[in-house]
Amino acid sequence: MQLLLILLTTVSLFLGVACSSLDERLRRNQEPQHTLQRRLPPPILTSIPTFQGGKAEALVEEMLRNHADERCQQKSEKDMESVYLDNGSWNVKLLDSSPLSFRWNVREGNNAIESLGKYC
Repeated sequence: MQLLLILLTTVSLFLGVACSSLDERLRRNQEPQHTLQRRLPPPILTSIPTFQGGKAEALVEEMLRNHADERCQQKSEKDMESVYLDNGSWNVKLLDSSPLSFRWNVREGNNAIESLGKYC
C-alpha cells in the first residue's frame, strides 16, 4: 500500500514538473527573448480638448452663415452635434443629415474646418 502511494506521488510530481516546463518552453517560443527587449509600451492618448462645449459647432455655424451657397446658409440654423476625436480634432455633423452629406472636422488651435461632404 505504501509502495503504491509513493509511486502515485512520484508520478504526479513528475507530471507537474513536465507540464510546468512545457508551459515555460511554449511561452518562450511565443515571445522570443530578442523581441522582449525591444517592445515599447503602448501609446497613451492624453489629449484633452481645449474647446469649451459647443465651440466646434459654433465655428461650423459661422462658416455656414457666411457661405456663398444659400443651401449652406440655411443649414446653419439646424441642430448639430460634435464629438471629440483626439489630438485637437472635433467631428461636427447635422443631426438630420445622411452620414457624410453635412459633416466637418474642426481643428483646435487654428480653427480650421474641413468638409467631409460634397458641399458646404
